[in-house]
Amino acid sequence: MTRCSALLVMFAAVCSPAAAQGPELFSRNGKGWGQAVADNLTVSGRSPNSTLNSGSPGQEVAVSGAGLRGAAHAQVYVAGQPAKSRLVRNGGVDEIVFRVPESSSEGCAVPVDVRSAGPLPTNVVSIAIRRGAGECRDAEFIPFSHWSGSRNGLVLLTRKASEKSAVPVDEMSAWFVKLGAMDVPFPPPGACTSRSSDDRKGEGAAPTLLDLLADQVSASLLDAGPFVTVDDGKTLRRLRPAFLRGFYGVELAGPRVTANPLRMTDLHVAGEGGADVGPFQFRLHPSEPLDLITPVTEVDRARGLTVDWRAAGDSVVVIALSFGDSLHQTHGVCFCVAPPGSNRFTIAPEWLARFPAISPGSNGAEAIFTIATWPRQPTKFSAAGLDHGLAASSFVRSHTIAFR
Repeated sequence: MTRCSALLVMFAAVCSPAAAQGPELFSRNGKGWGQAVADNLTVSGRSPNSTLNSGSPGQEVAVSGAGLRGAAHAQVYVAGQPAKSRLVRNGGVDEIVFRVPESSSEGCAVPVDVRSAGPLPTNVVSIAIRRGAGECRDAEFIPFSHWSGSRNGLVLLTRKASEKSAVPVDEMSAWFVKLGAMDVPFPPPGACTSRSSDDRKGEGAAPTLLDLLADQVSASLLDAGPFVTVDDGKTLRRLRPAFLRGFYGVELAGPRVTANPLRMTDLHVAGEGGADVGPFQFRLHPSEPLDLITPVTEVDRARGLTVDWRAAGDSVVVIALSFGDSLHQTHGVCFCVAPPGSNRFTIAPEWLARFPAISPGSNGAEAIFTIATWPRQPTKFSAAGLDHGLAASSFVRSHTIAFR
């Protein structure tokens, strides 16, 4: 079980040697984030909390951990809401038992953390919550919780605006995989979560939505053919494999595309199929733009962060702060999903309590702020050999920031 400083907001977190002390909540993947080691409690006994066996608002849930016994003033938070709790011992293991708030968010990855148990909040783990119990349900636009072990295709059309280029970059990526273990990174709308790890050596902060998604799963690639095509009715471009068949990508328009850039209009996407995935085709429309009303260049960890934006179209906004430190070989990410239709979101300082101070250009360390749109109704497609096919358009703004 890793003990390290951690946390996040729909896109950021941290892990630092100084935070390797204090209480900790156990996770099933042994990394200190993801599905909690937790049981639902009823008058007839207890059963493991899972995506197939949710806890219900008003029900008691027990989460296992270490170092909790001396935390007399510990306060459990469920998706940011305080929950009435008590500390117990079960089979020699510390547990904190809490009652899920009646107004709690529902979903398959509802974040849980404990505060006032030490100098910093504990790590963040997740539980499944559904009113009436049973199999959990994610929001329609993030249907990934039940994809573990299945064969899937994910196609992303992204327009990226960043500090590195005055001209937006349009690109498309296609990912065909058989998933192994998967901990969904997205909390329910209106909530944040965070995680960190010291198991990625020498890498920086995750810069794109696909990187953020891919970093949370284990998967094997599926051969969907020699290429995937995308056309705007006049110009056709091919997404070619990146190293191996199964992951494809191409830049459609931007400073480096000097000939025949695709127009960002209604696009036709198709694949002739390969050894593992059959032919497919669908149409995909680009995302509407998103503008930050107030630029985010520095985050005061003690005050939190309020983000204001202006976005068109029927989309959900995701905010992420990602962190990478090649010197200390740590990285992390914090995700927040704004309520549909909103144009402001506040990240409480507790979510940032474990972030280190970082300045742009810090030796071996980098922090990135990302805000992105995600469609409320992603496009579904089908092909022989796939259990799920999902395509989405996203407008993404990202840039390096400082933490103080």
